[in-house]
Amino acid sequence: MDRLLLRLAEGYTVDADLPVLQVLAIAWSGADLLLIVAVLCLAAEARKDAGGRWTRVRWAVFALTALLTPLLCFVRTPIELFYLDAGIALPQFAILLHALIADREAICTVLAKRVAGGGDGA
Repeated sequence: MDRLLLRLAEGYTVDADLPVLQVLAIAWSGADLLLIVAVLCLAAEARKDAGGRWTRVRWAVFALTALLTPLLCFVRTPIELFYLDAGIALPQFAILLHALIADREAICTVLAKRVAGGGDGA
């Protein structure tokens, strides 16, 4: 068993895994985009119900990072992939956290209405 593992490890390079890493990064970024759209839509609905304003900054940051996501297909090295993915994911999760923290009370109210059957999303 040791020899088998050593033999497999001999030909391994990080660059050989780059296509797999790219596919995974794109898949995770796609899932992140769906999650963020859901939370931002929920926060927008909550703000509207609470009489608040629509937040353009969140959506602008989201749009910018969404436009950067396809660039993950064109990176040439694992470190480029890391930096680009971090540059996409960190702002996305910052706006996600901001939306959840800043609008927490309104979001809880909307969710409570939906659970109780009083929302149009139920």
